[in-house]
Amino acid sequence: MGVAVPLGTVTTAAAAPLVPAPVKVSMKSFAFSPATVHVPAGGTVTWTYDETPSDLGCESPVFQTGLPVSCPGHSTTAVAKGPDGKPLWDSGVHRAQGFPYSHVFTTPGTYHYICTVHGGANANNPVT
Repeated sequence: MGVAVPLGTVTTAAAAPLVPAPVKVSMKSFAFSPATVHVPAGGTVTWTYDETPSDLGCESPVFQTGLPVSCPGHSTTAVAKGPDGKPLWDSGVHRAQGFPYSHVFTTPGTYHYICTVHGGANANNPVT
C-alpha cells in the first residue's frame, strides 16, 4: 500500500505596510494543510505537528504495516538551496505534538517544501 506524500508551497509578494498575522500550516496524516498558502514578504508561516494516535497517519498505532511501530516524525524543509548548498530553511525532524516551527519569508517568490522523513510530503507557499 503506497503512501501519498504531500507537497507544500509558499508564495510571497511585496511587503505589506502592517506586520501580517502568522499563517498556520498543520502537519497531519502525511499532509500539510493547507497545502498552499499565500503570505506577503515579511510574513511568517508557522507549522505545527497536529497528529495523534487516533489519526490515520504517522502516529497511528498501526503505522502502515498492521504492527505497532513508532513514527519517525516529520520535517518542514525547503526544496530550494541557499548559496551554502543547504535548504533555505529546515525545521529538523520533530515528533512532539504541537511542535511549532516558524519561518519568515523576506523575498517575494514561490517556495516549495517537503517532509524529508516521508520522501517528499510536499507543499507550495507563494510569497507575494
